[in-house]
Amino acid sequence: MYLKPFHETLIDMIKLGSGRSVEHVLFLFDIIKITKIPKGQAEIISAIEKYFDFPGASKYARDIREVKENLLAQQKLAVEEEKKKREVRTEDLLYELNKRRREPLSMSQTIKDKEKIQKP
Repeated sequence: MYLKPFHETLIDMIKLGSGRSVEHVLFLFDIIKITKIPKGQAEIISAIEKYFDFPGASKYARDIREVKENLLAQQKLAVEEEKKKREVRTEDLLYELNKRRREPLSMSQTIKDKEKIQKP
């Protein structure tokens, strides 16, 4: 059994909505607004823009704007969370370095050591 990531399912459901009423997609907007979507926000926005590319779609401008703002905020949050995961904390590096050297080490000593290494 193949299960798709949630954002891919949303994109497919928005695309399928073109054969259904607008209320179908607006219902998906409600789901999007209350669900954490860790990736695929840009693709969802693109699918929404394609879906609402018809005469008279401006009547839904507020709903579209709100869900796009929600997705962009989630995208920003996802980027920040990813940065935190990859960020190496200086204190952790110093701790590991201390463990290996088995001697006390301060930040100023580390900077001096770095300067010695960089000088030819």
